[in-house]
Amino acid sequence: QQEAGVLKAGAPADITVIAPQRQWTVEPEKLYTKSLFSPFAGKPLTGRAVQTWVDGEQVMREGAVR
Repeated sequence: QQEAGVLKAGAPADITVIAPQRQWTVEPEKLYTKSLFSPFAGKPLTGRAVQTWVDGEQVMREGAVR
């Protein structure tokens, strides 16, 4: 069994890379969620996830889910 929750060689990487200064406006139609509603719709926010890796595979980059 591989270790989970650690970042080291040979362990599965589950990480999210955040751009803490990135400014963006919430557009619910571009969010990956089952909900059709967001209380943040149209709101400007600072900080955004720019990459997500699951089990060492990149699954999201700049909002595009693979």
